[in-house]
Amino acid sequence: MWWSRGVRAVGLTWGRTRYAGGTGAPGGLTLEGHELLKAMRERGMILDTSHLAEQAFYEALAYYPDRIMASHSNPRALLNSPIPDPVIPPDRHLSDDMILAIGARGGMVGLNLINYFLEARWTHSDQSTPVSIFDQCQNILEHNAALIGWESVGIGSDLDATISLDCSPIELDTIADFSRFSEVVPAEARAGVLGENWLRFLMASLP
Repeated sequence: MWWSRGVRAVGLTWGRTRYAGGTGAPGGLTLEGHELLKAMRERGMILDTSHLAEQAFYEALAYYPDRIMASHSNPRALLNSPIPDPVIPPDRHLSDDMILAIGARGGMVGLNLINYFLEARWTHSDQSTPVSIFDQCQNILEHNAALIGWESVGIGSDLDATISLDCSPIELDTIADFSRFSEVVPAEARAGVLGENWLRFLMASLP
């Protein structure tokens, strides 16, 4: 039914679901998770690994040979904090090994643009640390590109998640401001990061 209505990419979790462990809820794939992945394989869907618990992530990659992405996830290596935000479990972020695994499969990693996914010191209770495209966003994009190449890096946003302007980088007021990302990536990578990488991935992945 969902396929006939146009669904072409599926994420199995947010927190724990009947399909898999998720953010803040460790665990692997369930029997129903395997059944869902089997149905997705039969139709050629894209698997979105954002929000999968680490165990479920690796189990899904081992079982699912088709196209994968992390539509809106950032690197754990840049987001460690001595005082972590209790609202954002560390497993919401991707380890470098997870990023490498996505890149090895020709997948995409989309930059999450919510401040507390960009800067560990920016929390719901302490919003004093400035978050900028020219600081945290640039660092994350360069980190991911060093691991998997600029061709596998894109913008994931997540700003539709009932987030106010105060919770996004200071340069972002409207969608037009996304063009500012061209100022923090190499010239040869600009068109890709601003959209062509996603288009290429989707055209190669969709039936």
